[in-house]
Amino acid sequence: MKLSAIVPSRLQVNPASETGNLYLDLSLMSLRRQSRKVDECIVAVDPGQSAKVPARFERSGWLRVVEAKEPSQASALNAAVEAATGDVLVFLEDDDQREANAVAIAMDAMNETGAVLVTSNQREVDETGSFIRINDFATPSGWNISRPWFDKVGGFDP
Repeated sequence: MKLSAIVPSRLQVNPASETGNLYLDLSLMSLRRQSRKVDECIVAVDPGQSAKVPARFERSGWLRVVEAKEPSQASALNAAVEAATGDVLVFLEDDDQREANAVAIAMDAMNETGAVLVTSNQREVDETGSFIRINDFATPSGWNISRPWFDKVGGFDP
């Protein structure tokens, strides 16, 4: 089963970074350290923004950058999904990170139960890593959905 990570990004600098790194640096690092690797990562940006993606982000078979047709997160998500080739879509917003076993746990749940969608809540922390709260509401950063089911439901409404 091929997994595609979908990461919308506004290319914002992480205020906690002393070197000007983007939020995107941490989200991509969290995808790279997954125990169940994603096969590809599609980073989607607003129209005209792909040239602003720093050169340090490898653009290869694993990571690709696509531009949305309109400036919005929904349009970015749709552009990334359109470019994805995976059987399962793993969503992660650029200012979030996934625990190292998050993808493996979601895939195990999908495989064991036949579920087409697995979501999770979020442990919110501040820039220093201190716990703030648990977010028990749906955000794309916790979604893992089979591609056929996503296509059946339809894209995000911009």
